[in-house]
Amino acid sequence: MDTELVKVETLRAEVAPVVARAQALVIVTPDDYLSAANGLKDIKGAIKRVDAFFDPMVRANLEATRRTNEAKATVRTPLVEAEKLYKDKQTAWTREQEAKRRAEQDRLNAIEQERARKKREQEESAARLQREKEAAALAEQQRQERLAAQAKTEAARAAAAAAAEEARRVAAAAAAKAEAREEAAASVVAAVVEVASVQPVVKGQSMRTTWKAVVTDVALVPREWMIVNDTALQAFARATKGAVPVAGVVFKSEQSLASAASK
Repeated sequence: MDTELVKVETLRAEVAPVVARAQALVIVTPDDYLSAANGLKDIKGAIKRVDAFFDPMVRANLEATRRTNEAKATVRTPLVEAEKLYKDKQTAWTREQEAKRRAEQDRLNAIEQERARKKREQEESAARLQREKEAAALAEQQRQERLAAQAKTEAARAAAAAAAEEARRVAAAAAAKAEAREEAAASVVAAVVEVASVQPVVKGQSMRTTWKAVVTDVALVPREWMIVNDTALQAFARATKGAVPVAGVVFKSEQSLASAASK
């Protein structure tokens, strides 16, 4: 059996009775309480022996780990920094290309919006002309109908009625054309232009978008996002011993038993 393991088992055997006495302890009388106090000192002493045995090994392991981590860092850190250079340069290039893509997309969409606007205005203008023609034809129809009603002879009445009918036909045709133009104007919608990204697709790589919050005015931050400074409050409680009230806080004391190790 390994020497260190033998020492560990020996130490375990030495402290086992101390643990057993604590487990069997029942405090009923003042003498029992004093016995517990002595047992507590034994516990503290046993803990010191355990610490004295293991702490040097722990420190040695920690020192070995520290040296190993330092050696590792001398080799690994330049690689991590090089990785960051790659990522930073790729990200900068992607950001630049995205800015160019968006600018070109905005330019093309502006052109398309202008084309749609001109087409819409053209159709609306044509619709207005037809509405004006319709209004003029309706006015002529009404004039001819009045002439027909006032005619002295049958021939004059027939001529005015025919002219009124022709004006009505012209007005109806103009109204139909105006409606068609109005519908055409309403249906003119600018196409949405999408400019494709030029970023190559690399297996195992992806560009992630991360949103972050930056506080610009603490006074305006909603209360549910605020964190109580518990460390400062505990220090304040120890310093004031609960004598100074704080809104929303209750100070309370807790007792714990302190014991020195047996000599």
